[in-house]
Amino acid sequence: MEKYLEMPWSTEDTIENLKEIKEHLKKCVILSNSDGMGKKDAEEGAFDFDRAINALQKQVQEEPYMESDGDADGNPVWDYYCPSCNEYFDEYQPKHCWKCGQAIDWSKID
Repeated sequence: MEKYLEMPWSTEDTIENLKEIKEHLKKCVILSNSDGMGKKDAEEGAFDFDRAINALQKQVQEEPYMESDGDADGNPVWDYYCPSCNEYFDEYQPKHCWKCGQAIDWSKID
């Protein structure tokens, strides 16, 4: 027996629910095919679901991608990049990437 989630559930759970609903809806739309455009209608609906899922995924914080270069004394100097679009972050640590909107988790960065 499948266990139901307790409300409120996480954004990650919502994303998984939307993915399942999208697949179910695509099948229903194709089967109904009321105007002869079932496959096209299903693709359009799936596109909208994918947009919503992508927007929610940007709300889930991810750690920045880190690369190290050495300074003149050989000490590591870290550069930080968005994990979604690879946008470079200078010394300012934004809560969200200014290019793609990805939420950034700086909590493990010194």
